[in-house]
Amino acid sequence: MYRKGADHERQLAKKLGEEGFVVIRAAGSGKNTPDLIAGCDGTTFMFECKYSTKEAFYIDKRQIGTQVVFAKKFGGDFFVAVKFKNIPWCFLRPEQLEDSGKNYKMTKYLLEKGRKLRQLLYRNLPESGSDGSGTGV
Repeated sequence: MYRKGADHERQLAKKLGEEGFVVIRAAGSGKNTPDLIAGCDGTTFMFECKYSTKEAFYIDKRQIGTQVVFAKKFGGDFFVAVKFKNIPWCFLRPEQLEDSGKNYKMTKYLLEKGRKLRQLLYRNLPESGSDGSGTGV
């Protein structure tokens, strides 16, 4: 399963690069540091990347909390980047995640709260679902 997740991290890094961002895929990421750090013209994003073929999965809240602290100290904007099979990447802030006790529960329904890649990079675009296009990058 890790290999599939790493493949998708690389694909997201490539997409960010195509948008003009310099991207670092952090070695040993996942516990204390985000998977990807991307910057362009003074904007820095940090992403914990998650991919799943299942309908739902869980992320440890402590892991996300640690990465939020890292991003704040680093000066980056932190998002959980979520990709379900056959669905475009979606980017969620930690406060948008579904709290289920010790973990955050990730479901396809939750993606409605997030942003697509272009909406994230070009902040003046409408939030997911509000433009009616149903498309995403």
